[in-house]
Amino acid sequence: MNRTSLYYFAGQMDERDAYYSRRVLHQLMAKPSWVKDLTDLQHGEIHIKVVSKQSGGDPNYVRRLAHSKFGLHVRGDLPSSNRVFDILGVGSIIVIISDHFFTNGAPGLHIPWDSFTLSIPDFTPGMPHFVFHKKQKIPDPKHVEHMGKRLIEIALATNQSKVEKLRSEANRWLPHLLWDIEGSLVAHTLLLDAFAKCILPAAPKLQQACGWH
Repeated sequence: MNRTSLYYFAGQMDERDAYYSRRVLHQLMAKPSWVKDLTDLQHGEIHIKVVSKQSGGDPNYVRRLAHSKFGLHVRGDLPSSNRVFDILGVGSIIVIISDHFFTNGAPGLHIPWDSFTLSIPDFTPGMPHFVFHKKQKIPDPKHVEHMGKRLIEIALATNQSKVEKLRSEANRWLPHLLWDIEGSLVAHTLLLDAFAKCILPAAPKLQQACGWH
């Protein structure tokens, strides 16, 4: 597939704390010089649409995502979303901007997510590296600059060889993460997670209650 777009993201934002990183991204896209530098860097388009809830989604969502080298997952209300699986499904490389994703959002405790994803620090309030002031609705310029710098670094460092390596590793785990492919093992993944999170922690109490030794 000819991937003519470098980065793609489409999602809503508002003034709630959880959407701060999306507001940072929105502010970054308002800088024409940054968009031009990154576009010239890879000779590819950039489609990043961060909109208010009332504005609606991107009618070309699937097509644009499928033609993008990187798909951005920027946290919103929760650390994860269906967007992660959409990106995997079209073979784009996931860039995670959601620090809690790896600990609280990623399904498959046995799946090495860091082996096929890239990441940028999240600026969501409450994270240890970010001091948030309730009245601060406009993103800190330092955060905007940092996100732009990291996106450029990722574009420069991820050559075609690395892309293929990341995509190959992602393909290895697709059956464990996607329902709609042949031989899907998602149910197996969910059962393993349930066992690790629910059954094992309760094992001592179950043994005591049942008189097991």
